[in-house]
Amino acid sequence: MNKKNVISAVCALISAWALLRYASDVAEGVRIGLQNCAGLLIPSLFPFMILAAIVGATHAGQGLSYGLSYLLHPLTGLPKQISAAFFMSFLGGFPVGAQMLSRQLENGEIDEQTASRALCCCVNAGPSFLIGTVGAMLNPTAGILLLAAQVLSSLCIAAIQFHGCKNAPDLPAFQPKQNILVESVRGAAAGMFGICAFVTAFSALAALLRASGLLFIVCNFLGYFFPALGESFFHAAVNGVLEVTNGCIAAAPLPHGFLLIAFLVSFSSLSIIFQIKSCFSRPIPFGRFYGSRLLHGLFTTSFAFLGQRLFPQALQASAVWGKPVLSAHPNTVVSTVCLIAMCTILFFTPSKNRNCL
Repeated sequence: MNKKNVISAVCALISAWALLRYASDVAEGVRIGLQNCAGLLIPSLFPFMILAAIVGATHAGQGLSYGLSYLLHPLTGLPKQISAAFFMSFLGGFPVGAQMLSRQLENGEIDEQTASRALCCCVNAGPSFLIGTVGAMLNPTAGILLLAAQVLSSLCIAAIQFHGCKNAPDLPAFQPKQNILVESVRGAAAGMFGICAFVTAFSALAALLRASGLLFIVCNFLGYFFPALGESFFHAAVNGVLEVTNGCIAAAPLPHGFLLIAFLVSFSSLSIIFQIKSCFSRPIPFGRFYGSRLLHGLFTTSFAFLGQRLFPQALQASAVWGKPVLSAHPNTVVSTVCLIAMCTILFFTPSKNRNCL
């Protein structure tokens, strides 16, 4: 038995012991993750994921790509093949742009390098999350500022990634597909199932870190070097790096919460990064994407800071707007489990049986 096997076995035993030792805390983290899925993510993401799948499977995708390319290509050098995915990434939220890029890669519309570059600027939080969810925690004006900051940040990332690149070839002739609505709903359901699984898993991981005291140690260590920010700031930051929704909820009432949220929604969290990787059945280079997350977050934070200085009344209003009250009714946990189960059944239904849908 080599050294790696021994280390892996020891880590597995420690993980199993921790899950048994803090079983009630982990279960509470799972419940919180399911509540976030039912109360925030599924209502805001699922309809747009269906829409994005329909756009990609119809002439609308090519129409958007050609139309938007007249504006985006001169500004950033973004190939016209990517324009629709870039636009839908803002409209639908984090996984939508990646799903469209994956579909284009499978259809031969783009290659692996183009998909790798485009992924850096096509993973964004949608307006339903920034204005509807974060705006409810701060105020609608702050949500609009965050959306504008993220759009500007993504344009900068696109310009960096595609500066000096050769023009991509024209889009191939569109091939009509059958059962567009059925396949779009099925694909969106499968994607939603993956999103909820990762959100729940990382919510459970955050709960385990809190219960074991490791989160407190890390936050206390960081707070020692940056005492002005406080332990609560780093608690929200670490939670946001793991899972963006929990991080934004924790950051909303903090003095510097607006800027921390600006960073988190563009960094997008480890949970989102794993979700994005799961969208691609064909391997692509992910090195650029990993590096772009930090740069994207810094750009968005900088633009949000400028917006804060230009519109200080937005954050002044947030002080009296109230603390976040996002919560799901206890029954929604059962509803979420049922929805995830139905998505799983739909995903694994044999194709010959789906034709009758």
